[in-house]
Amino acid sequence: MSQKKDKIETAGQAGKVETEVERVEPIATETVAPAIDVCETDTGWLLVADMPGVTRDGIDVQVERGVLTLSGRCGCEPPQGRAVYEGFTRANYFRSVTLSDEIERSKITAAQNEGVLTVMLPKAAAAQTRKITVQSAG
Repeated sequence: MSQKKDKIETAGQAGKVETEVERVEPIATETVAPAIDVCETDTGWLLVADMPGVTRDGIDVQVERGVLTLSGRCGCEPPQGRAVYEGFTRANYFRSVTLSDEIERSKITAAQNEGVLTVMLPKAAAAQTRKITVQSAG
């Protein structure tokens, strides 16, 4: 990172204010593992992955040989103008999760909303809890 300083002048009710801020060079896009939560329901597992800056078209979800792979390509553009301070890291995402045999792989679904990917991992019929009725024996 650069150690250069820039002076920014702003005008407000108190008059003209001069502030010195550190200028940074843009951070190169990197690949990171998205944070995930997994919750179990009666019918399956719900996996939620946080992928800020990734649109639906930039997400790829695949299952191969019992491994669920999530990848996302950040399509966000840096703001126009000269960057004076950058706190947002533009990242691509990649994460693999080994699936249990209890998951019905052919019925996995995924949806994306505002940078959050939700993957429904339905339980196979054999893995679902079922109530067995007890009958009288006589």
